[in-house]
Amino acid sequence: NKPITALRNTFIRANDRGARALIQSAAVPTIPVTTAWDADGGKPRSDISKAIDAVSMAAPTAGQGGTEDEYFGFNPDVIVMHPGMYATLTDNEQILKVYNGNIADQSILYTGALPATIAGLRVLTSRSFPRDRVLVAERGTLGFYSDTRALQFTALYPEGGGPNGGPTESWRSDASQKRALGLDQPKAAVWLTG
Repeated sequence: NKPITALRNTFIRANDRGARALIQSAAVPTIPVTTAWDADGGKPRSDISKAIDAVSMAAPTAGQGGTEDEYFGFNPDVIVMHPGMYATLTDNEQILKVYNGNIADQSILYTGALPATIAGLRVLTSRSFPRDRVLVAERGTLGFYSDTRALQFTALYPEGGGPNGGPTESWRSDASQKRALGLDQPKAAVWLTG
C-alpha cells in the first residue's frame, strides 16, 4: 500500500507542477508590490486592491478588436498563496489594524488565523506555490484541464500469471493518466510579486 500511495502522490505532484508552470507563464500579468509584506511599510491590503482592480478592469486591446468601453468581465474571487505567505499576513500591521472596536474578538492576534476572505477574496493556500508571490484570480476561469484518461490504478495482480505472485512471487499494479492543461484566459489572474 505504501508504494501505491507514493505513486499516487507522484502523479498528484506532477499534475500540480504542470499547472503551476502554466500559470507562472509570462502570459499571466504581474504586479510588483510596493514594499515587501514582511517589511516595515508593507501594504498588502493596498497591493491586493491593485490586483483586484487589474483583473476586474482587464480589457481587450485595440489590436484584439476592443474599444475603450469594453472589458472581459472578470470578477476576482480567490487569492492563492504559500502557507508561509499566509503567516506573513497574520503579522502585518495593515491587516491587523482593521480589528478595532466591536470586532476586536475577531482579531488575528486573538484567533491566530486569517479570516476566510481578504478583501472579498477567498483565501487558499498551497505548499507548492512560490513563497515570494500570490495569485489573485477569478476561480475556474484562468485555464482548464482535461483528463481524457483519469488517474487510475489496477488492483494488485501476480506477475507472470501464476498464483501466489507467479514464479517470482511478486505482485504488480499499473497506474496511468492522460491529461491536457491549457491557459486560455490569462488576464483572469494577476501575480503580486516581491
